[in-house]
Amino acid sequence: MPVWLSLFVGNLVSTQLLGWFLVPAAFRALDWWIKPKSALGRQIAGYALLAALYAGSMGLYALLLAWHWGR
Repeated sequence: MPVWLSLFVGNLVSTQLLGWFLVPAAFRALDWWIKPKSALGRQIAGYALLAALYAGSMGLYALLLAWHWGR
């Protein structure tokens, strides 16, 4: 498969997965935080959840890089 076609197919599949499945699932999972006029405690919990997920993803990426370059 040519590179340009594989990029096109990969982008098509990823945008369809995001648009039809992953983003709606994320909105359903985080509806407790997204609701208008949520309490301050819920706002802080939502931001803390995002910060923890971001820190976890950075840690996982660092571990993967260390494992790859440590071979």
